Amino acid sequence: MPESSVREAAQRLGVNQARVRALSSTGKLAGRRIGSHTSA
Repeated sequence: MPESSVREAAQRLGVNQARVRALSSTGKLAGRRIGSHTSA
């Protein structure tokens, strides 16, 4: 899968953004942080 934002990945996988972050933090989903922007 090409690089996607958390939002795009969540939509593709049919899960919420928190789940994508959790999967990434446990290594079950490859991911990396690009930039330091966080949304409020």
